[in-house]
Amino acid sequence: MKLPKTPTIILSRGDVLGDTVVTTALIAPIKKQFPKSKIIFMVRKDYIPLLENHPDIDGFIEDPLPYSLEKSDYKLVFKLAWAIRKQKAHLFIGLWENPRYAWIGFLSGIKNRIGHAFSLTNWLLYTKTVSLNYQDFCLHKIDYNAALLKPLGIHNGADYPVDLHTNVDHNQVVLDQLSIKAKGYVSVHIDAGNPMRILPDHHFISIINLVLKNTTLDIVIFGRKQNVASAENITKTINNKRLKVAVDSLNLSQTQSLIKHSQFLIGSDSGPVHIASGHGRPVIVYYVNRIQNSLHWGPWKTDHTIIKSRHNCIDVCSPTDCSKPDCRETIPLEQFEKAMLEYCKDKEVDPDEIPSDELPNLQRHYWLKVSGTIGLIGPNQKDLKQYLDDEGWTYLCWDKPMKLSEMKTWMAHNNINLLVYADEYIPYITQVKLEILRRWASNYISFLPKLLQVANAFDLEHKLSLCLPA
Repeated sequence: MKLPKTPTIILSRGDVLGDTVVTTALIAPIKKQFPKSKIIFMVRKDYIPLLENHPDIDGFIEDPLPYSLEKSDYKLVFKLAWAIRKQKAHLFIGLWENPRYAWIGFLSGIKNRIGHAFSLTNWLLYTKTVSLNYQDFCLHKIDYNAALLKPLGIHNGADYPVDLHTNVDHNQVVLDQLSIKAKGYVSVHIDAGNPMRILPDHHFISIINLVLKNTTLDIVIFGRKQNVASAENITKTINNKRLKVAVDSLNLSQTQSLIKHSQFLIGSDSGPVHIASGHGRPVIVYYVNRIQNSLHWGPWKTDHTIIKSRHNCIDVCSPTDCSKPDCRETIPLEQFEKAMLEYCKDKEVDPDEIPSDELPNLQRHYWLKVSGTIGLIGPNQKDLKQYLDDEGWTYLCWDKPMKLSEMKTWMAHNNINLLVYADEYIPYITQVKLEILRRWASNYISFLPKLLQVANAFDLEHKLSLCLPA
């Protein structure tokens, strides 16, 4: 794809906070390839303050579209396309695979349009589509985004960190308002984009007490208006001057400043975690339900610890509808203490300390170990158990006859996403059965499980690494 030496490029990402934040990792590789390019972000109005201090973002287009479109919203689509047309851009990149952005790019009349080959609409309306295996749960969102730069000749887009910049005035205002010092406090996010990802108040109380016990740092809890009652409950239970409250009192730009100057952040798998990664701040992030996947959404290129809830809920996970507390109650609190002791050390986390082509692979291996549950099958399981125990993998063994209905239930109940067949080869009939099994089970565990055939522990280690993007 040929562009002029000074192209105007529109990056569109119109949905939620975390998605918008991670798109900033594309700015540096684009600027390296096109130093004189003009980059315009098309984002929701609420998120513009988060990005407006970036020196390489030249403008914004407000995306007024709701997450779910109704017929009455179609006029907004045409209005948005007209606003884009007036920019006279040379390239439109649709980072969200939603077909609405293929339509918007098409209606804007921009000659060059890149998007995901996620649907027939995208394939027809973008001038260049990029195909990915959308069933591969090992692909990170950065990988999704960076793949769209390949038609521009940029093949290392996933090597770059999330890149945010703050307003200097906001930085000091936040510190003064809360009577805190930079790196002298821990930020605790008591909110999440999905309320079913929020820990109960008594867990936050336990975590904050661990910070008070093990550190001399202040604690700042922050969130939105709907978290006021939780904040009041927490502060009523913990009567300590070191506990500060910034719930429903900071705008997004100020929240970014709060996170930037934290010693570390504790929070759910949500937008503030990615803001922290954009400033190189350490993160303790918890994952509670079965469809959350650190391989897809782990904090990118920053020091972090993932704490995973492992529970006995056997329901098909639907966090927008489910009100069961099982997954939120079983979070291992002792792991928070171990992580916070590490991050209390006064050190700057520099992503460049590790070569950029190595750090993502180290992260991915960690995410696979944290998020993966191995189902060990086949005749030579004994040879692999010692390796899995020594390396800290979570696994279960199937040593009964291979009855598909029973194995499907076993996989669904235990959220098994890696099937490992332990033998020199998989017999053909067994291979067919396992292919049926993994697709059947994917209706219950949200991901298509991977199937590995391994002969020994060395082979297992090698093939686990091959699960991950290069």
